[in-house]
Amino acid sequence: MGCGGLGAVSADSREFGLSSAGKLLFARLLGRVRKLHGVKPIDVIHAHGALPCGHASALLSRHLGIPFVVTVHGLDVFNTCSHGGTPAKWRRQESVAVYQAARIVICISEKVQQILRDGMRVDVRSAVVYNGTDAELFSPGLVAVVPSGKEILIVGNLIASKGQELALSAISRMGTLFPHLRCQIIGEGPDLARLEVLASKTGTRRASSVSGASEPRRSGRCDASLFRICAPESQRRTWMCVPRGHGLRQTSNRLSRTRN
Repeated sequence: MGCGGLGAVSADSREFGLSSAGKLLFARLLGRVRKLHGVKPIDVIHAHGALPCGHASALLSRHLGIPFVVTVHGLDVFNTCSHGGTPAKWRRQESVAVYQAARIVICISEKVQQILRDGMRVDVRSAVVYNGTDAELFSPGLVAVVPSGKEILIVGNLIASKGQELALSAISRMGTLFPHLRCQIIGEGPDLARLEVLASKTGTRRASSVSGASEPRRSGRCDASLFRICAPESQRRTWMCVPRGHGLRQTSNRLSRTRN
């Protein structure tokens, strides 16, 4: 069972902060998960992130006796990259508690695993499972299109720590040297409106576009020659040159195995 899709954290829960949101998510899920577990026993709960899903999964595991695992998808392993001070300290404490309680912590790269190990006072069981790419989504389809080499696709949560503002600024400055270069940003988050305004400014409007993940639009996934998966504190290491085609799955997996 995957924790994260069964129930969304309400807007009210955000007032308590991310360190407490897992408790609220647990309260919403407990009755439903207990019912599901009674009908057909659940073998394992898979949380995608320490907070809030991992926190909720740890509480579900404690109450129902179901083991859980947690996957760490980015370099902000302890959820401290934004809004520092006491809230960051609380988020770190809860993240550490989740990793200690998990049956295993799944890391998407050796870099993430090393950050986990360096930040824990006690050893936790961890394993590296590289992220791959869905070749059905990232493929040229029936008619192969010659890559133009002039479009950049950026996919990620639209929050300040992801660095999309840096990308828009770079595209604006490169416009005179590369007038046909285009950048498309797709995602959801609190910075959506701000990034839309930034992309519409003079010098950036023609070269860049920002859209929410649920908005109707012509997909640029098959036209882009350069994909950027945004990650905090790693803007210089997250650009992936990926040749489009049926071999994309293997190419992406090989790229994922390179050290950051």
